[in-house]
Amino acid sequence: FKDIKMINKPMDEAWVINKDNNEISDYLKMKQEFEKDNSHFYLIDQKRYFIKKINENGLEYYVPHTASEFTNALCHLRCDEKSFVSMWFLDSTKLSYNNFTFDLKMTKHSNYLNLWTGFEILKSKPLENTELLFENWDRYMNVISGNDTLVKDYMNYWIATIMKTPWNPNIVMLLLQSNIQGSGKSTLGLALAAIMGDNSYYQSSQGFSGLFPKDGFTYHLKNCFIYNADEVDGSDSRQNIANLKQFLTTKTISINEKGKCAYDISNKINVIGTSNGLNPMPIGEGDRRILPIEISEELVGNVDFWNNFYNNILGNKEACRSLFDYYCSFDLSKWNSKIIPQTSLKNILREASKDPIEDIIIEQQEFLKDMIVTPSTVLQLLNLINKGLEKRKLLTKNSVQIGIILSKNTFFKKLFTRKHTKTGNVFLTNPDTYNTLFECQLDGKDIL
Repeated sequence: FKDIKMINKPMDEAWVINKDNNEISDYLKMKQEFEKDNSHFYLIDQKRYFIKKINENGLEYYVPHTASEFTNALCHLRCDEKSFVSMWFLDSTKLSYNNFTFDLKMTKHSNYLNLWTGFEILKSKPLENTELLFENWDRYMNVISGNDTLVKDYMNYWIATIMKTPWNPNIVMLLLQSNIQGSGKSTLGLALAAIMGDNSYYQSSQGFSGLFPKDGFTYHLKNCFIYNADEVDGSDSRQNIANLKQFLTTKTISINEKGKCAYDISNKINVIGTSNGLNPMPIGEGDRRILPIEISEELVGNVDFWNNFYNNILGNKEACRSLFDYYCSFDLSKWNSKIIPQTSLKNILREASKDPIEDIIIEQQEFLKDMIVTPSTVLQLLNLINKGLEKRKLLTKNSVQIGIILSKNTFFKKLFTRKHTKTGNVFLTNPDTYNTLFECQLDGKDIL
């Protein structure tokens, strides 16, 4: 991923059009070479001049110049013993772009210079013989999909979406879980980084907090296509979990760099979570944004496989290019990312994520259905909830504290509405929810 920087610095280099010949007698030929697609020289809006350079990391950046600086930098280019640049300045047909653009779709913009030229891997050639490559890659995909064909198919299309339509990130997060180190769960992010470029990948050892840092600085996300939340263990804040679900579908994100004004960019980030924990994160009954996958452990300790995988696939540009071409060949027109395969891990996490108070209230259906709402029966209900919490070995609360907890509990609020009065808080039954759940007829006027 190209890191485009607009910086000023003194001229200190001589630029050449052709290493073998800086002087061409034919002006039109020289102009064609000067303005070709991979040129280093750009005129923007007829008055801003830029020269493209490449830093020590192989990243491109554009240096702005005045007309005189531009002329001095290219004064060695001669055409019929005349200054080529002087002739070019007077040419009414010279190429000048209206402005820069950054378009991942690579749409043909009318006279705009697109700074996005595709992933770096496109500069590499594919392997001539890919049989062994895809044999090993398929084995790896079987392992990280838990040997589930539906999950494996979904993951392949998930990857293909990143490669083929990088402007359209996945709205579902992959959550890869294994109780044992060395199963390969973190390797998926590294493999995608090898294919798409290291600058496209960011790994955080602090779960999802890297997406929502407390200090507010998000500069590490500006080039990011893959965010890997490593070591997700359930300790992440509820606010981060709630923000994550919104993040997966948001169209733009704010980039805040130190010493600069914040700015918005298109959201192109795909999220992967990896965990060794038994309960990495809460998942609700209707959660449609997370695909939890329990990884197979069959490759744990297989040194020969992993050495070959890292050296001959992740460390081989030609192999990575072949994988890129493979995923770009997928037909995404009929794939619906919202149709997520059900996994056993998802069911386990749903059970583990259930609200204990909801469970206790459901257990008391008979009592609640026949309950005549009085201060005495309200106290009975609170005591039943208290005993249910004790039975589950959860923190015991007295009746007053239980009332406060219930007033904030999502499920309880579906049954009862809290209202403030001069004499204190009261609860009115919500007849639609209450009647449906407990098969009774309440009018909503009963007061707890």
